[in-house]
Amino acid sequence: VKAMDAGGLETTLREFGLTAKIDRGELKCKYCRQPVSREMVYAVFRESGAIKVVCSDPTCIGKLLEKWES
Repeated sequence: VKAMDAGGLETTLREFGLTAKIDRGELKCKYCRQPVSREMVYAVFRESGAIKVVCSDPTCIGKLLEKWES
């Protein structure tokens, strides 16, 4: 896991091919399934070959941290 600024986020979204999806509101949080805006992105990662996004809701962050701690 690495932190990034807004420029880093844009680069990450481009690298994962997610720019259009986030612009259309199609990018959903892995845990709460709500649409994720650029301002709400907490994490972007690969899981079993699929790209996953987690929003900045504290509950979703907690679930992500629990997963990575186990």
